[in-house]
Amino acid sequence: MSKRLSEVVQVERHFLRSVNISLDFGRPDAIDGYVLQPSAQKLLQIVGNHLNNTQQKAFTWTGPYGGGKSLLALSVASLAGDEEEVNQTAQTVLASEQTQEFVDYFATEKSWLVLPVTGRRADISEEIESALADGYPELSKSKKTIVNKLKYIAEHNTEYEGVLLIVD
Repeated sequence: MSKRLSEVVQVERHFLRSVNISLDFGRPDAIDGYVLQPSAQKLLQIVGNHLNNTQQKAFTWTGPYGGGKSLLALSVASLAGDEEEVNQTAQTVLASEQTQEFVDYFATEKSWLVLPVTGRRADISEEIESALADGYPELSKSKKTIVNKLKYIAEHNTEYEGVLLIVD
């Protein structure tokens, strides 16, 4: 007698819902158990090469619904962030021979200022502004435009390695 798939395979409970990068960032259980697929490994290999060897620092990831883009982005955010337990989980999840250059770029002594933004029907600059207020409150009352605020942080901060803005 043949077995049902549900008798052979178990899906972790947290993988039964979509990732919300804004809400799930900072939670080690949100990425624990993530299996980095070969296509994602190749993507990180290419991005790592560009980050380390070119001036290219902005990337767009596209793919089918349910393909794992959000969970990959959450894993990258977790790698760059300042929560040590989450950071270690992300390093374990993302580490492979192919992705080492990428992992090394973000797994630095100083953490990155991570600004996770979940896209919705709203003004994107207001959403980024809200993420910035959470991550870097001292600039939240400034009259500068969001672009100028991000530029200011990138050029003048000494607390962070850099700024990682993820819009999902």
